[in-house]
Amino acid sequence: VFTGLDPSWKAARPGEIAKVLIQSGTAQPLIILDEVDKAMRAGEYGFILGPLHDLWEPPTAKRLEDDFLKLRFAADRLLWLSTANSRDAILPSILDRSIVIELPVPTPAQMRAIYQSIYDHLRLGYGDWFSPTLSGHGMEVLATSPPRAARKLLSLAMVKAVADNRRSIEPQDLTYALAFLGKPTRQRMGFL
Repeated sequence: VFTGLDPSWKAARPGEIAKVLIQSGTAQPLIILDEVDKAMRAGEYGFILGPLHDLWEPPTAKRLEDDFLKLRFAADRLLWLSTANSRDAILPSILDRSIVIELPVPTPAQMRAIYQSIYDHLRLGYGDWFSPTLSGHGMEVLATSPPRAARKLLSLAMVKAVADNRRSIEPQDLTYALAFLGKPTRQRMGFL
């Protein structure tokens, strides 16, 4: 709840914007909203992203009132970054207040770098057990997977390799992970 809930509501509390402005150690905090396209429906307390109409307009953001605290805040200096998988589910009035940057589908070389980065991050949990570079076969198998699914596949394949006392991910580890998790589907990536 961005602007709080009036004390008459059963779950009354201050809003997230008031909390950020009160507790932040900076005068210009960054707020990140992930996958806003999934929050475009009305919830228990109304349209969840409705306050963005006021928050993303400088004149109204300068006089933002928290419904719980009954105080006005100058929220016009907040920095906003939001992500979405699709623009279609986002209200045009929200998009109109945004600078939309659409990311193209990564090239195969960029996807290899993404998969290597995921592997590097997962490898940290195993110390120096695994080699620094993911095998070519591993890259081939992951080439059909979006990053989130690739992370799951690699994580499970690494567990299988360790269980078999091997220091590299072999084709059978990824085959096992694919069979266990099922075939993932590729999604578009983008930011608002």
